[in-house]
Amino acid sequence: DKPFFIWHNSTRMHVWTHLSEEYQGKSGYGLYADGMMDLDDQVGVMLDKLEELGVADNTIVVFSTDNGAEKFTWPDGGTTPFK
Repeated sequence: DKPFFIWHNSTRMHVWTHLSEEYQGKSGYGLYADGMMDLDDQVGVMLDKLEELGVADNTIVVFSTDNGAEKFTWPDGGTTPFK
């Protein structure tokens, strides 16, 4: 019953990482959307575990993200589609 802290730092959408065959082409909208489906399932596994442990009702979950990795830094910072 002691409080605990977990920090899960997923790189799923931050940079180009391996996408398992299970998710390749799953969304029909390309690599990024397939990766989001993978990330969504990963978060779901963590939330399900909190339920299974019986601590979900007394837990605060904060999900945060940024705009992804910069691919170019000229002229004014990253020029990715996630500005």
